Amino acid sequence: MSDDQPRDTTMADPETDHETETHSDEPGNDADTESTRERFERYLTYAALGLFVLFALVAAVGVYTSIERAIGIWVTHEFRPFFRAGFNLVVLLLAVGGAARVLRRLD
Repeated sequence: MSDDQPRDTTMADPETDHETETHSDEPGNDADTESTRERFERYLTYAALGLFVLFALVAAVGVYTSIERAIGIWVTHEFRPFFRAGFNLVVLLLAVGGAARVLRRLD
C-alpha cells in the first residue's frame, strides 16, 4: 500500500485478534475453571448446611424430650396433659412460622 491511500481499518488484523479472543469451550479456560470451583464450593456449602441441619434436628429432639421429662417431674399428675398440650402447641406454631418464612423466601 502506498502512503497516499487510506488504510482500511474495518478489516481485523489476524495477528492481534487471536490474542484477545477467548473461547469458552477450551478446557483450560479460566472461566470454565472458575465455574467448576464455584460449583464445588456450592456443593460443599450444601453439604455443610445439611450436616448442621442434622445436628440441629438431633438437638431439637433432645430438648423436646428433656422438656417433656421436666414437665413429668415438676408438674402434678392432674395438669401434665395441659402443660404438654401447651408446649406442643408452641412447638407447632414455631414450626409453621419457620416453614412459612422459608416458603416466602423461596418465592
